[in-house]
Amino acid sequence: MILVEKVAYLKGLLSGLDLQKDTKEEKIYTAIFSVLDELSSKVLELEESRDELEELVDILDQDLGSLEEDFYEEDIEDQEDEDEDEDEDQDDDESSFDDEIEDDITEEDEDVYEITCPSCNDCIYVNESILDDGNMNCPNCNEELEFDINN
Repeated sequence: MILVEKVAYLKGLLSGLDLQKDTKEEKIYTAIFSVLDELSSKVLELEESRDELEELVDILDQDLGSLEEDFYEEDIEDQEDEDEDEDEDQDDDESSFDDEIEDDITEEDEDVYEITCPSCNDCIYVNESILDDGNMNCPNCNEELEFDINN
């Protein structure tokens, strides 16, 4: 039974009580059922509006999905191909980004320190000037690393 029907049923029960007209009890019950009737009507309207909005949102979602497929189809395929190529290149390539950084730092600086990021366990090579700065972001996971060096 929906809410409107339940309120109508309760109104029927009230009329079956044979309450005397113009008594306090009859006035209270009548007012209560008037409010319940109005609330149940509003709830029914809201449910109908919500159902209509859900249908519209579903239609818009489907239309947007179609547009995305049409508009981004080539981009998505290209990105997937690039991602596959990058994965293959990383597997084939024995030197990693960190190795290149290590080579650059060791060529330029004398003191190089190896630090392991606590978030991603990636080895990072830093020189004293980076340590003196006190912090940096991990190049792998972008986690902020802070250094507290007591000289």
